[in-house]
Amino acid sequence: MNFYTSVRPKPTKQIKIIGETIFGETFRPSAWAEMLMTPFYDEVKCDNGCVKIQIENGLKTITFNDLLGLHNSNKYDHLINFAKVNNLKVESSICS
Repeated sequence: MNFYTSVRPKPTKQIKIIGETIFGETFRPSAWAEMLMTPFYDEVKCDNGCVKIQIENGLKTITFNDLLGLHNSNKYDHLINFAKVNNLKVESSICS
C-alpha cells in the first residue's frame, strides 16, 4: 500500500433543514426558505454548488453540503442557527 492509496478524503455531509418544527408543526410563513436564502442565495450557490430549496413530503426544505462551512462559515452558521432558534428539524447524511 502506498501513501496515495491509503489517504482518503473525509466524507462530507448533506444537511437538510426541514420546514417542520420538532413539535410536528409546519413552519410558517410558507415562504420561510425563500426569505432565508434571498440575501445570499447566488453567493451560496457559487460556494458549493448544492444549496437547494426543495419540497419533500409537502414540506419546504433547504439542503446544503457541510463544505459550505469551509467556504463561508458565516452563511453556514446563519442557516444552522436559524434552524435551532426556530426549533426546525434538521437531518444530516453522509454524501456518497
